[in-house]
Amino acid sequence: MTRLALMALLTLNTCLYAGNYDTFIGVEAGNTDLSFNQIDSQRGGELGLRFGFVRDTGRLFLSVNTAGLDGADLNSVALNFDAITPRAYRFNDFFAVRGFIGLHGGIVQIKPDTLKDDEGGMGGAEAGIFLDFPANISLEVGYRVTFAAIDVGTQAVKNYQTLYAAYNYTF
Repeated sequence: MTRLALMALLTLNTCLYAGNYDTFIGVEAGNTDLSFNQIDSQRGGELGLRFGFVRDTGRLFLSVNTAGLDGADLNSVALNFDAITPRAYRFNDFFAVRGFIGLHGGIVQIKPDTLKDDEGGMGGAEAGIFLDFPANISLEVGYRVTFAAIDVGTQAVKNYQTLYAAYNYTF
């Protein structure tokens, strides 16, 4: 867990030096499906916080997520970069539909109920759409696939996938 906190501080420091960006903060909730190299899998709800910088063409942000799975907790700290499409369609200046695709990487920790904790690196990709409102608010729906270098007992984690919805406020 110390490595998670250290990575969060270093990433935040890097983000603070990003120039010509608007700052945003957000929350997310979703459903995570953790798959192992064997046939077994676990599912559960996921919650997260995000802080970062956004422009018209992309965004860079730090995300901290936790998922309560069937027999374990899955915690992660990740640096995310998303490329954002131009405003695809504008509805009477009320909101615009935009798409994004991106990459993320960081540290993940799994805390099984009965076994020893494991921590390792992770990385993956994400894609989705969001509604961009004029009041500096955006609502987002996305899908994230993450490959992790962690084990649960004798089983290696193949990947975990998250379908999520997020609320972001830009200031």
